[in-house]
Amino acid sequence: TTAMAQTPASIDVPSRVTIIAGSDTSVTATVKDAAGKTISGARVSYESSDTSIVQVTMLGSLKGVAPGSAQVTATAVSPDGTTNRGVTATIAVTVRTDEAIPESRPRRRVDRPKHGP
Repeated sequence: TTAMAQTPASIDVPSRVTIIAGSDTSVTATVKDAAGKTISGARVSYESSDTSIVQVTMLGSLKGVAPGSAQVTATAVSPDGTTNRGVTATIAVTVRTDEAIPESRPRRRVDRPKHGP
């Protein structure tokens, strides 16, 4: 494999992720060279635009902190760690509360008044 083949040219990540505040999810990034081949062993670093909404680990684990929207930027690094050409991709993250999901709302019970003597 030549050095050219190991230079990150693109990074594929999900374009959008929605999570519930207080929960975690992981994203997976695929780094490819100029020929479109996956670079085995390429590392990816992640950064949140607003850690008060979503926090992210270096391994791509997202934690919803509070409702809102933020961006997570993934940056590709070559396997040897020396090549970082600023190959990035952005994930639009929406953090919601449980109340924003209709299925999680409890049903209300309404008792009708009894008529009679």
